[in-house]
Formats: sequence, C-alpha cells, structure tokens
Amino acid sequence: MTEYLDIVNTLISYDTEEEWFEFKENLDKADEVGKYISALVNVGITIEKIVVI
Repeated sequence: MTEYLDIVNTLISYDTEEEWFEFKENLDKADEVGKYISALVNVGITIEKIVVI
C-alpha cells in the first residue's frame, strides 16, 4: 500500500498534468475509466514513464 501512496504523492507534487498522466474527478463509468487508463498506459510506455508495481 505504501508504494501506491508514494506514487500518488509523487504525481500530486507536479504543478500541472503531464503528457503521461492526468487527474480525473467524477469519472464513475468503468468503461470510460478503462479507456483513460489504456490511453495513459500507451503514452507512458511510449515515453517510458510507466511505473511497474
């Protein structure tokens, strides 16, 4: 669990969203969440910013 908190704390330390991550709120439809995650993972892999847990 600590690893997840470390990742979240790292992400919220940025002043703005980056090309490899973004924050969403009120996103409660599973298929939409899945599409966002898939797209972000693809970008992260492309620019080598994926954190493997």
